[in-house]
Amino acid sequence: MSAPAIGALRHRLTLEAPVDVDDGAGGFQRDFAAVTTIWGALAPVRAADRFAAGRNEWSLTHRVRLRMRGDVAPGCRLRLGPRVFLIHAAQALDARAAFLVCDCEEIVT
Repeated sequence: MSAPAIGALRHRLTLEAPVDVDDGAGGFQRDFAAVTTIWGALAPVRAADRFAAGRNEWSLTHRVRLRMRGDVAPGCRLRLGPRVFLIHAAQALDARAAFLVCDCEEIVT
């Protein structure tokens, strides 16, 4: 794989990291806090539709390319306006490690 073309990193994404907030009853609630805003290239990979538990479910997977960062990890999220993408995997694009490729699933509410 080669590096993205100039202008390919045109989506302004917000990186969100998981934060555990005390719920006051001895447990916690998982929330997400914005870390930074970064530029990335967003490409759809697959859309799937299935019937489960008496209802239709669908999922969209995307591949997101970013400049290399040390704070992007599985479990973090990327936000593009109202759209939210959960990061399942993040790895270097090539041996130079100049770019990062994230396999994400769009969260549909």
